[in-house]
Amino acid sequence: MKNKPNPIPKELIAELLKGLPNTIVDGLAEYIHDSWWETKLSQGFHHPSDYHKEWDPKNPQKYCDKCHLDMIQFSELPESSIIFDKVTIETTLAGLRLLGYHVHPNPKKRKFDMEKWKSENQK
Repeated sequence: MKNKPNPIPKELIAELLKGLPNTIVDGLAEYIHDSWWETKLSQGFHHPSDYHKEWDPKNPQKYCDKCHLDMIQFSELPESSIIFDKVTIETTLAGLRLLGYHVHPNPKKRKFDMEKWKSENQK
């Protein structure tokens, strides 16, 4: 094969992420999904239930080129999509470690207040 991937081996990812709390991967995976969803919305994509009255959740299918079944809350995603988002985060964090960067907690142990930031910075 002329073009083939050169991924970080799964065993190395596990080693590089050893000791990292699961809450980091879980939280970032949800942020990634929501950012992906917002981007898709801006491109005109939608969930089939938003535009197609005949959509049946027991028989999910794509009704048009702008339908995407993953345009739902992170907690409602199928397991395969959640795994995809988590693998993306794990690979990104491992890649940062390989490049010499590290994730450290805020020394003051406080979370950034995104809602406050939004209210102060978004028009």
